[in-house]
Amino acid sequence: MLDTREQIKSRMLREAARQWGYTDAQMDTTAFDPLVDLLVGALATESERVYQAVHESRGRILERLVQLLLPEVVTGPRPAHAIMTAQALDLTAEVRREDALTARHPQTGEEVGLSAAGRFPLVNGRVTCLAAGTQLWRFDDYQNRLPIGQAPPHRRLPDYTLWIGLEMLGAPLPGESTLDAGSPGVDALRFYFDWKNLPNAQQYAQAMAQSRWFVGDRPLPFTTGYGPLPDDAPTELIRTIEQHALRYYRSQFITLTGAGLAGQPGLPTPAPLANAFETVLPGLPPMTWLRVELPPVFGTDTLTRTDCVLNAFPVLNRQLVRATFRLSGLFNVFPLTTDRPLLDIADVTDSDGNTYRPFTETSADATEARTFAVRQQGVGRFDARDAYALVNHMADQLRDESVAFVGLGQDSLQTQVEDIRRILQRIRQNLPNANTAADPTPFLVINNAPANGTLFVNYWATSAERANRLPGGTRIDTQAVLFRREGMQLLSPLVGGAARLDPSGSLPVFRRALLTRGRALTVEDIRAIALSLYPDAIADVTVQKGVTVPTDPRQGLTRTLDVRLSFRPGARLLPDEQAQLCREVAALLDGQWAGVLPLRVFPADVNSTVP
Repeated sequence: MLDTREQIKSRMLREAARQWGYTDAQMDTTAFDPLVDLLVGALATESERVYQAVHESRGRILERLVQLLLPEVVTGPRPAHAIMTAQALDLTAEVRREDALTARHPQTGEEVGLSAAGRFPLVNGRVTCLAAGTQLWRFDDYQNRLPIGQAPPHRRLPDYTLWIGLEMLGAPLPGESTLDAGSPGVDALRFYFDWKNLPNAQQYAQAMAQSRWFVGDRPLPFTTGYGPLPDDAPTELIRTIEQHALRYYRSQFITLTGAGLAGQPGLPTPAPLANAFETVLPGLPPMTWLRVELPPVFGTDTLTRTDCVLNAFPVLNRQLVRATFRLSGLFNVFPLTTDRPLLDIADVTDSDGNTYRPFTETSADATEARTFAVRQQGVGRFDARDAYALVNHMADQLRDESVAFVGLGQDSLQTQVEDIRRILQRIRQNLPNANTAADPTPFLVINNAPANGTLFVNYWATSAERANRLPGGTRIDTQAVLFRREGMQLLSPLVGGAARLDPSGSLPVFRRALLTRGRALTVEDIRAIALSLYPDAIADVTVQKGVTVPTDPRQGLTRTLDVRLSFRPGARLLPDEQAQLCREVAALLDGQWAGVLPLRVFPADVNSTVP
């Protein structure tokens, strides 16, 4: 704890008394001359100020070291992520990360750019109906589930069974009887499951791995997750961001693969459905009915609140921005000015057809290589400050030093000092309008560019935390011609967006980098990773042993490591926000955990005995 000025003053007076020959019994610090007391008090005040400045400088030095040593990609903004659905116009299509998708934020009115978290195949089909128990539902074009049939109790469908009515709008070519893995262009069908406003939704998502799928009486092979996806991310940062989003939603996806999936609408309606809804089914379009047999954890209430969507895929809040610059023979440093934070560089080319690669350690020796580098904190010396900080520093220096000239007494000099003061006042008034210190402008540095020509830069920008809370059901627009405009919407809200870390928030990330080196092996590694993800919201992390009941009924109790997150009171997080942060931490740990025991992440006030 820092000493106060009263404590410093008391020590100085006692030391002065000892220097003057007073013993401890004769010492009375309140009996000094008032002038001595005043001088010592002023000195104590200045000493306290110096003491505080030295103490605060330690933290600033550490923050500056962290800023210089940490890669900028680690402390940069994080895009929000969500799930959306789209439908192909032709029999099949593919959504790519370069396809521009946009939505309008209902709270701020800001246009939010979206992009697929990779490449995902789409088919010209959709889930039209769901049936379970005594209920039959139909989905409209915007995934609103409407009840259309009620079966009598004695004709209810089998328990723990969900029926999915699949409508393939792109009819097969004449003579084709199935749309299976051997059919042209159709490799797999990807289904997304969700349980809105249902506790323990992740438990049901993990239990989907124990389900069995049939068309008619033929079993259908499937895999949990998205199926095989091409790993063609252009940069390591883009790969890391996309993989995090894929891990976050992987348990909610089931992908049907292999042969045997009938896509011809001429298949007869299964007998249990025909008996239960004999008056409703004739008025529905032709469909292929899939039977999903689920584990006993899916009760009647859970089945009635289960949503299933075809052609869903994760998206990220990022937008591809295109910029052009004029090359010169001297300095090729270009500011990337945008109203959104820079995420990463997509590609850099010039008018001569040259392609520029990111500057790395391997390319440092290749002096003739055409490379580029991004500087987030401006360009300059090791200890350089940006323009805003320099103007502030100059104004403070001129204000303090101008006082020294007043004592000279010359009228002309005093007039000039007054002019300087007025200029400083105008500068002070204009500084807040040019405050860019919170989000510095990134610069693109080009090496070995031609003496003249045009530079073409494509880079990713994100709205970061401003895109959060874009609600599910928001309509999505696109200029791509491969997708149907109707039905394009978000299935879940945008979550997980975060602004660039400030210097104090970078300290937990620096500790994680020193401890883990990209792998989590110990309890301290787990704590460091969890604390670094949201340092403003997570106050403490504890790890303890636990026990869970597996979703596979053939297995017994399984030992786990339970990660408990304690949140800061000032964060004021709602229960669903706490659950979302726990999923974010779990997805991050899933990509780095190298231990044997499975991990579970809970808020600190949740009972870990839940399965």
